[in-house]
Amino acid sequence: MKKLCFYVVIFVVAALFSGCGQPTPPGKGGDGSDSGKQAENAEKRIYWFDNNAKTETQSGIVYSVNLGYKDKRQEFGIPKPEPQSNYALKTGFVFYPYVNIVSISKNKEFILFSTEFGKSFDVKNGETYLVDGKKVEDIEVNEYSIYEPSTKEFHYIGASCIYHLGYVEDLKEKIKEVGHKYHPAGWLDDELLLVETTKDEKIYTERQDAAVKVTESNIEVPYATAKAVSFSLKDFTLSPTDKFKPLKPWTSYSDTNTGIVGYFDPRYPLFRRALHIYYPEYPDLFNSVITTLTDFKGEKTYDLYELAKEALPKDYILGDSSFCGAMIDQNGRRMCYYYMEGHHKDILKYKSNDPMWRESYPPIPRREYVVFGLDFDTGKIEKYMDTDKINSVVQGFVKLPIKTGDLITIFARTLDGLTKEIGPMVLFFCDVTHNRSFTVESADLLAYGPKLDKIKKVEIPIIFQCRFIR
Repeated sequence: MKKLCFYVVIFVVAALFSGCGQPTPPGKGGDGSDSGKQAENAEKRIYWFDNNAKTETQSGIVYSVNLGYKDKRQEFGIPKPEPQSNYALKTGFVFYPYVNIVSISKNKEFILFSTEFGKSFDVKNGETYLVDGKKVEDIEVNEYSIYEPSTKEFHYIGASCIYHLGYVEDLKEKIKEVGHKYHPAGWLDDELLLVETTKDEKIYTERQDAAVKVTESNIEVPYATAKAVSFSLKDFTLSPTDKFKPLKPWTSYSDTNTGIVGYFDPRYPLFRRALHIYYPEYPDLFNSVITTLTDFKGEKTYDLYELAKEALPKDYILGDSSFCGAMIDQNGRRMCYYYMEGHHKDILKYKSNDPMWRESYPPIPRREYVVFGLDFDTGKIEKYMDTDKINSVVQGFVKLPIKTGDLITIFARTLDGLTKEIGPMVLFFCDVTHNRSFTVESADLLAYGPKLDKIKKVEIPIIFQCRFIR
């Protein structure tokens, strides 16, 4: 996980569970009208999946808290899924599942899961598995399925597989990726719209052939094609659909209420990380980075760097950025929320290994941070928080005064499922390092209200995992 001075992220994924701990009886589909009305009238709670609570028979437990992060309770357990794809079954090996929630239907009846089945081979001691005549060191199978809490059944959608073929010089890993990945595009009445990502099944080398390192520990081949598909929530079959047209193979955000869809391009310009500048990274389960924002119609698009030119101060370039989510506000506007970090352009004069940077900060203006809302239909930007605001907020919740040279590190996660009744919410995890006393103070802060001008301190049950509001 990356650290930086003021790292604010807000991330939204469509996901929902029963607020009273009991699954809703099936019969109305992903967003059926009757159950949808019940969900709107039910108590809103924040849900998360704890895979650290796994046992021999279950993958983990779903917990919830109220919107004030109190009244924690256990909702239900998720059983361990068995592998369904030929990528796992045909090997004859035993695989161990690691389950992640990707999205959940609005009526809380269906959960989209991604399950990783992994297997490592002791090549040095003769354990061998060959792909294209090459020895495989690790197999990573990702299977996608819909889980029904009411029936405790998994409905298989499809799978992808990465073969790790060892390393070449400078620790560059060789991989081959095959199959399909599935990214949610929207829950409809009786179906889940998905972007089906198909890999080209060639061998690539990390940092060569445009193979991209997508997180600190994972890589993914960036060459793929996109296809719109629909997974029926009645007969659980997969079929093509013309209800939308994917712009790119990677969907990093979707919101059914607004119709907003966000795409991520791993080959987007300047997606790299230097010692002194953090650029946006590939989205993960906690973080949503959007390079192209659009909706189902695809008639209007917003580019990340073009938005940065409007949101950041003059002569500032984009550093880290995260999409904060979308909602229809009290005025009926489709609002999209962003966080951005900006660096003065003079920072580009310094190389990441420049001794001047390591010994003392260069005489350039400070970093600037902004949290803003974008009116999707008009393109107008409303700024809510800047660096001074964030500084003053953090100072109000720590005991010692923040002085020049102190380091403020902020992590944040987006809450999925915001509505006009709830309003926008930003959850900050703050660490303040007082360099003179070597003291570290921490606080979990929740910003809320139409202008995100109300802030309170909260106690987070499990850091980074409280994400889903339903």
